[in-house]
Amino acid sequence: RVLGVDKKAGALTCDFIQHDLTAPLMLDTQFDVCIHLASSVGGILFNNQESSSIVDYNNQINSTVAQICEKAGCDTLTFFSTINVYEDCLDFKHGPIEVAPKTTGYAMSKAAGEAFFESAIKNLTVIRPTNIFGKNQVKTHEKVGESHVIPDLMAKIQASSQVEVFGDGSQVRNFVHVMDLVRFVSANLKLQGRHYFNLRSGITLKISELVVELADFLKIKVDLTYLPEYMKFEKMKIEDFDMALPRQYGWSPKIDDVKSGLEV
Repeated sequence: RVLGVDKKAGALTCDFIQHDLTAPLMLDTQFDVCIHLASSVGGILFNNQESSSIVDYNNQINSTVAQICEKAGCDTLTFFSTINVYEDCLDFKHGPIEVAPKTTGYAMSKAAGEAFFESAIKNLTVIRPTNIFGKNQVKTHEKVGESHVIPDLMAKIQASSQVEVFGDGSQVRNFVHVMDLVRFVSANLKLQGRHYFNLRSGITLKISELVVELADFLKIKVDLTYLPEYMKFEKMKIEDFDMALPRQYGWSPKIDDVKSGLEV
């Protein structure tokens, strides 16, 4: 049995409670495993501009989740963090963070969440994916540049044949399909002790390459204008970090290109 909690109505098709987890939630039920994805998150501009509010909001969510787990007798939690916790120390080790991020609010809030659950939960699995994407992914913020990169760019392409791309196009991103993450998490729900997985796929693209692929996918011809002044928001470069440990636990992405991922 699966019970979902989300602040948005109709977000899940399982047994469902609509609730904003920044407020306490009294659940009169027991459960074995908690998968914690709730978070304030956005694109690169949102994550850079809303530091204090993101940290405060996500800290409150984490506190509520810990209280729910304690009351339900659940000592096993999968926490969705982010590869951005390495923005100030690019070692990408599959383990506890050695140098806490101090640059963006989103990364700081996720690092704080990891540390909080390390002390609050007996069996903790931390998932640090790169950019998650999938079919029908929606924009989450109205302002351009504040949602995740793929839905944000797709909305720009659909709105106008003249597309402004933040940055000079050289920024490198890796993309992980949501169903590959689902398969991995489902296979490792009941791990005992502490586990940390930095997850990437073989889909690594420059932003200049990504926007061309998205325009081709949408079958829309566009003229691109690059805005290099936005490179100041580029805090880290994704590397092809070692994946031997996740592979031992079954990490084997099936989606290996953006177009396929947008169709599945």
